[in-house]
Amino acid sequence: MNIYNPIPPTYLYIKQHSITGLKYFGKTTRDPIKYLGSGKYWLHHIRKHGKEFVNTIWVSEPYTNTTTLTEFALFFSEESGIVDSSEWANLIPENGLDGNTTGSKSKPETCAKISASKIGKTNPVLSEKKKGGRWYKNIEGTHEVYICKNAKVPDLYVYGRIIDMCGDKNSRFGSQGWNKGIPMSDESKIKNSIANVGKKRTTKDRENMSIGGKTSYINGRIVNCAKSVVVNNVTYKSLRKASIDTGISLYKLRQLLRGISRVPSIL
Repeated sequence: MNIYNPIPPTYLYIKQHSITGLKYFGKTTRDPIKYLGSGKYWLHHIRKHGKEFVNTIWVSEPYTNTTTLTEFALFFSEESGIVDSSEWANLIPENGLDGNTTGSKSKPETCAKISASKIGKTNPVLSEKKKGGRWYKNIEGTHEVYICKNAKVPDLYVYGRIIDMCGDKNSRFGSQGWNKGIPMSDESKIKNSIANVGKKRTTKDRENMSIGGKTSYINGRIVNCAKSVVVNNVTYKSLRKASIDTGISLYKLRQLLRGISRVPSIL
């Protein structure tokens, strides 16, 4: 063991997403090829667009001295503009130790970048580039990715989306919404309330609200969950419809269907 090494061997590296082109500059004491990175914005980006498309385009020699490591990491961060440039996912300068220098203050541009990256978990760097892009899926139908305009489409990927991903956040066809059970924040409630001021529900809206609890999506198809019932040899689409047409309460109809009570003479 070399007692003169103040830090374990530390590598500086540059990662790049082969589909979106976004790059990340970081450090690690692990295998720099297998290690994907630790930046919050970078990790969110590769989770969304696919970790399998992350490539290591540069790795430094191992550093065993804090001074030389920090000097080069800060120099590269400044020269490449990794914080201010939209080509990089770094939110703060890399110093080779903890990702930032002690007592340093972020620039206004950096603060805006961090703030934007957290709102709705969006990707502000690619917001403009994503206009005109398309979704592609692999031929096995197990993975989908958004390809920006003029970006190269990976091999064995075709245009389209996976529509049978039930419950998936990015799919409209799930059997239940991805946000089911998540309480709405007070801010969201206020925004929804303001947006609906002055709006009147149309007849179609009321009909959709009426059947909303009786339908679900299965593999992209609307399935009516309401069961038809037969009352006095007449078939009704639902128990509620039978109650409205016959004037009999839902409670009495349920008893009737269970054989607990008899059909009223008015029928």
